[in-house]
Amino acid sequence: MAKQAGIPLPTRRLPYTPAQVAQMYGVSVNSIYNEIKSGRLRAHHKRGERKRWYVTEADLAHWAEHGMFGEG
Repeated sequence: MAKQAGIPLPTRRLPYTPAQVAQMYGVSVNSIYNEIKSGRLRAHHKRGERKRWYVTEADLAHWAEHGMFGEG
C-alpha cells in the first residue's frame, strides 16, 4: 500500500466495497456508510446495481486529503 500523510492508501485499480474499506481502516461498515451519507467519502453505484456502493482508489485518496471521519 502507498502512504499519503501517513495514511495507507490502496494500490489497486478495482473499486472497493464499503466492507473492504472498513476492514482496511479498522472501522465498522456503519462508519463507512456514515461517511458516504455525509458526503465526506465519495462512492458510486455500478450500472444496474443501485443497492451496492463502490469506492475507488481516487475516492479514498480524496477522503484522506480532505479529512477522514470529519478530521481536518
